[in-house]
Amino acid sequence: MRKGHKKITLLIGIAYGSNIEKAILILAGEKGIIQNPPAVFVPLAFGPNAIEIKVSFIIFNFREASSIRGRVIFEINNRFKQEGIDIPLLQQAIRLRSLARTEDHNKKKETEEGDSQTA
Repeated sequence: MRKGHKKITLLIGIAYGSNIEKAILILAGEKGIIQNPPAVFVPLAFGPNAIEIKVSFIIFNFREASSIRGRVIFEINNRFKQEGIDIPLLQQAIRLRSLARTEDHNKKKETEEGDSQTA
């Protein structure tokens, strides 16, 4: 890599069932991604919520890395919306338990322990 150049790597998740080839074509056509040397697009993993695509490209001025990275992310998001490719949200299940129910369970356990000690 030449002096002043910088490699930028992004990890982009697309929804399961999305067209990976179409997503990569959209990524390859982004204005902020330099074409020479060509960017590298690798479907990397089946993540917990998305198919992960690694995007690596070179920029000519390392001082502009943050602004170029942000602009590329912004453009990718817009193009994916236009083309109907979803970037999934992290989904987590949260299990709530009633405090009264927990207290009843603890009292029942204490009673059972007391009964077993007296027997």
